[in-house]
This record gives sequence, structure tokens and C-alpha cells, in this order.
Amino acid sequence: MVQPEEQLQIILQELVRRANSHTQRLSAIDEKIKSLQLKIDSLEDAKSRVEKNLDKKIEKLAEEANSIKEELFKMSERISRLEEQSKKFAKKRELEELAEFLDIISPLKHEFVTWGELKRELDKIKEEFKIKYGRI
Repeated sequence: MVQPEEQLQIILQELVRRANSHTQRLSAIDEKIKSLQLKIDSLEDAKSRVEKNLDKKIEKLAEEANSIKEELFKMSERISRLEEQSKKFAKKRELEELAEFLDIISPLKHEFVTWGELKRELDKIKEEFKIKYGRI
């Protein structure tokens, strides 16, 4: 049989072994917690960078949207002015009438005489008239 002192020694050794085992487990858990904390910190930093990036992009998009809005407003005003000015433009019918008038007076389609040519022809006619009728 085991003596009480030996029994106490065995119990004490078992308690020390268990305490060491628990200490090792706690150390491992502590390392895992530290590792997880580093990962969490890293993720939070990355999240913060992404949020800042998104904020900048959203701000840039808002500025671009405002710029586009201003451009659309300016274009709308220009279109309105052009519509007003277009009311003053000649209509197709008016242009066709003008083209017809220009065709009528076009020197390329009709024969025109100079003043000198007209005077010579009139002088000829006068001479022929004098010869034929003897007076003017």
C-alpha cells in the first residue's frame, strides 16, 4: 500500500501536471487571441482605408453629377435660345421661293445686254427706221 506521504506526493504531482497542462492551453489560447486581435486590427485598418476610398469616390461622383447637372442646364438654355432663333430662320417654302426668284434673274440662264449693246442696237433700229420711213 502507498503511504500517505507518497499518496500526497502523487496527488501533488498530478495537480502540478494538470496546472502545467492548463497553463500550456492558456498560453496557446492567449497566442490565438493575440493573433486574432492582430487580424481584427488589420481588417479594421483595411476597412477604414476602404471607407476613406469610398468616401472620396462618392464625393468625386457627387461633384461629377453636379457638373453634369450644370452642363445639362446650360445645354437646355442653349437649346431654348436656338429654338427662339430658329423661329427667325427662313422656312423651306420661303427658300424655294427665293431660289425660284434667283433662277428668274440669273444671268446664267438668261441673256442680258450691257448699256453699250443696248445703245448700239437702238441706234441701228433708228437708222433702219430713218432709211425705211425717212425720219425719226
